[in-house]
Amino acid sequence: MAGAKRSDRQRRALWRSVYRLLTPCQQRAVLGHVIEGKSYSQLAREAGVHRSTVLRTARRGMARLRAGLGEYAP
Repeated sequence: MAGAKRSDRQRRALWRSVYRLLTPCQQRAVLGHVIEGKSYSQLAREAGVHRSTVLRTARRGMARLRAGLGEYAP
């Protein structure tokens, strides 16, 4: 049971890190693509921007997550 609680705490800490490390635009791009499974084209249409803008924003967001989370990075 303690292992499960620790795992839940770690998951919550990772989610807090996502919101702490990423700008709102990066959050939408990364979470929209990774969690919701939307394509970059679909996210771009929803945001009213070019696909390359969403792709660049998502890549920068993932780089920030990797740098900020270290060994826990996706």
